[in-house]
Amino acid sequence: MSRDVLIAIDAGGTAVKVAGFDLDGNEIAHGQATVHTGHHPDGRVERDVETFWQGIAAAVHEVTDQCRGRRILGVGCTGFGNGIFLLDEQGRGIRPGIVSIDHRAQPIVDRLNASKEAAAMTSRLTRAHSKNMPISAARRSNSASAISLKSSIRMPRKP
Repeated sequence: MSRDVLIAIDAGGTAVKVAGFDLDGNEIAHGQATVHTGHHPDGRVERDVETFWQGIAAAVHEVTDQCRGRRILGVGCTGFGNGIFLLDEQGRGIRPGIVSIDHRAQPIVDRLNASKEAAAMTSRLTRAHSKNMPISAARRSNSASAISLKSSIRMPRKP
């Protein structure tokens, strides 16, 4: 029997769930942390970056404690959707994280759609970009996109 383990981290909308699996796919460890998400009247939907990270770390430590003596072969991460969590050079959040269901810009979108400005803007942007890009890149410029930031990941010490 292999002592190897794979760890999965799911940072979901209401909780962070972490599980360890043996190479036959059997769950051998699990951990979970509740995630607080602030829903504000103006459409902001945010999370405190440090609290969110501490919840992830606690759930991961729970699983690694249960997997003591095993070799971790890999870690897979997934989340509930797009969002943005901005960090400074030391890896600390510089503002609350914005989650994918945030809709603070909806009044602007409604105004642009009502005035037909959105269609005109999209047309102008598409023409400007397609002159300097291959066709495939121009098509991608019309699709919704997510902003992702890469940074060094550091695991805080066990709380």
